[in-house]
Amino acid sequence: RSQKLDAIRGCAIIGMVIYHAMYILTNIFGYSIFDFPNQNWHIFGRIVAITFIIVAGISFRLSTLGKTP
Repeated sequence: RSQKLDAIRGCAIIGMVIYHAMYILTNIFGYSIFDFPNQNWHIFGRIVAITFIIVAGISFRLSTLGKTP
């Protein structure tokens, strides 16, 4: 296993939890913390999602090659 990929994946998961917690607080409970519904939060969510997908793709490719960095 690659510790670098695991660290990046962990950061992406934490980012997903933060983004979705803000989304739920704003859209379900009506609380607007840190000015959530602005463009920066949506960019943050996209970056986190793209990072997670790229790391998952790299991990999958390395697992099919039978190698780990």
